[in-house]
Order: sequence, then C-alpha cells, then structure tokens
Amino acid sequence: MNAMNENMIPFEEKPSLNSFTGKFGDLAVRIQHLLEIGEKDLYRRLTHELDRTILDVILKHVQGNQVHASELLGISRTTLRMKLRSLEMNAEDYLKPKEPETPAENPLPNPAIRPFSF
Repeated sequence: MNAMNENMIPFEEKPSLNSFTGKFGDLAVRIQHLLEIGEKDLYRRLTHELDRTILDVILKHVQGNQVHASELLGISRTTLRMKLRSLEMNAEDYLKPKEPETPAENPLPNPAIRPFSF
C-alpha cells in the first residue's frame, strides 16, 4: 500500500458531487444558466473555465512556482505546462516581484581599499 499524506482523503471516501451543492452552488447555477440560453459543448466550456480557475488559484498560492504547483495538483510539470499553454496562461505572471536592491545608506568605505595618492 502506498504511503499517503495524512491530510489526503482517499478517493473512495470523498463525498459525492451532490454533497458539494451548498459550497459550489454557483457552479450548478452557471450550468443551469448555460442550459437555459441554449449553449452547446458545455463539458468542454466548463472544464476549460474550471481548469483556468484551479490553475489561477494554485499559481497564486505558490507564487508561480511550477514545481510546487504540479505537486499540489498531482500532475507532472510537463502536463502543467501543456495545460497552461492550452489555456494561454503564463506561470511567470504569478511570480513574486523581486524587490529592487537598495544600496546601504552611508556605506563605510572598504578598509582594504586605500585612496590613490602620489
């Protein structure tokens, strides 16, 4: 038997989709709305929206780190990159901005450097 992270719920113990209605009611409302307006190709459209949302939340959480994102998602980095490309997303957009390096205020001169004199 594979070792499992203590926080993970085995698939067979996970609640059914119906039990998520309260938490994800807006998804059911979205599906109902698309049905009412006669949209076609719902599965592709909804999985595209869901994938984009999942990746957006995960990449924000890991600040664009693809290694951590792929580990959290349980997919390979290659698969993650293919997904990002297909959704026209870029992990670099989620990188934490680097703070500009500021020189130290009134730095002391290096004692090893002597002024040039004649």
